Amino acid sequence: MLLLFNQLWFKSAYSWVYLIVPVVYAVFQTVFCINIKTFFSTNDGVKYFFLYKGIKFFVAVAFILIYILVAKEVDKWLPIRVIVYYLAFLITETVISTRYQKKNN
Repeated sequence: MLLLFNQLWFKSAYSWVYLIVPVVYAVFQTVFCINIKTFFSTNDGVKYFFLYKGIKFFVAVAFILIYILVAKEVDKWLPIRVIVYYLAFLITETVISTRYQKKNN
């Protein structure tokens, strides 16, 4: 499905390296789903939730900056992919957390 999305949305030459981006965000999403009860059950959980969000944002920005600084030929689509996947998984997390909080209140 990720391969199909990449080919349809970003109509450029495809590299298997591009799959690293959604895989990293899928790992973050899995961590979020496993820890959702902890995140929203106590005040300490909320602190961990914001720590998780900060780490996720830092990874996205660091990936883009390192890529731009290290890559000899910068592929203009890779940073855009990082941003698109970041926003897509951010929306997904927001929907999941909203449903979880509505269910528990």
